[in-house]
Amino acid sequence: MTIAWYGETCLAIEGESGTLLINPSSNLKRPKGPVDILIFTEALPPKADLPGRQAGWGRLLGPQTVVIENPGEYDVHGFFILVFDAFAVIQESGRTLAHLARYSSELSAAQIERLGTVQILALKINKNADEAIRVVNQIEPAVVIPMYSGSSIEEFLKEFGAAKTEPQKKIVLRKNQAPLNEETEVVVLQAP
Repeated sequence: MTIAWYGETCLAIEGESGTLLINPSSNLKRPKGPVDILIFTEALPPKADLPGRQAGWGRLLGPQTVVIENPGEYDVHGFFILVFDAFAVIQESGRTLAHLARYSSELSAAQIERLGTVQILALKINKNADEAIRVVNQIEPAVVIPMYSGSSIEEFLKEFGAAKTEPQKKIVLRKNQAPLNEETEVVVLQAP
């Protein structure tokens, strides 16, 4: 599983079964070529109908691309996907990733139960790093991928107690790789 961040809450995941893109935005760079699955975890503006978006996102949409715009459970192209409350849970090749585009300062018991066991957590870092840290502590993932803007990443790393590291272009998790760490690791990705 290869994970790349494209800015804001746009995340690309390439797995053994295909490629998916979460929350693409017309003002962000995007992967080249079509993706197998396009996921929108938040409501789109009413004028953002699929035929209109195809003009701007034509290279993302292939003949087999599945567009997910509504909450629900999906089993598509080898990925199991659960979308609810601006969250997406993606399972593929024995890995579970949760993508949180929007959340409150604490998750409810029902939200935590629906997320299940999360190994990789990608979450938006707002101005208040404490909120993000509370959510990370509730979920207890092995890897955290912060989706940030400006200086919010420095505050998050400082409050979390993680060392400031050089941002990476992507993170690669191999299927036969040893299990992820017991301690939560923060991996900072760099948007293109």
